[in-house]
Amino acid sequence: MLLCGQWAVTALRTSGFATVKGVVISSHVKSTEVGAINLHDPVIEYAYVVQGRRYRNNVYVPTDSSGKRKWATTVVAQYPPKSPCTVYYDPAEPQNSVLSTKLTSGAIWTIALCVPLGLLFFLNGVFVLMIHRRNR
Repeated sequence: MLLCGQWAVTALRTSGFATVKGVVISSHVKSTEVGAINLHDPVIEYAYVVQGRRYRNNVYVPTDSSGKRKWATTVVAQYPPKSPCTVYYDPAEPQNSVLSTKLTSGAIWTIALCVPLGLLFFLNGVFVLMIHRRNR
């Protein structure tokens, strides 16, 4: 539940980021095996300049970006090395940046499941507390 809230807040915060032109330094798919599941992340290193200072980062989206290989490969193909890119950065902390402010479909599904379940557990707790107080 906390992770869902953190993703939502982060996504809202990045929606107010400023933009600047950057350049892709490198891009590849990183694969990680977690038990029987293979996770694939687009890793895109990019550089950009804000107020005369040069920054480098490799954050694609503001939330977890693990997914299927096909998705990660498609993302990486959009960012070949030496190509221009739009960088979204925090004006108060320009080192904080992303290439996309959109939530991934996995993050959206996680939020969509966590919020109703969290609300259900909360209401269940309130109901149990009310019964407990009534039976005193």
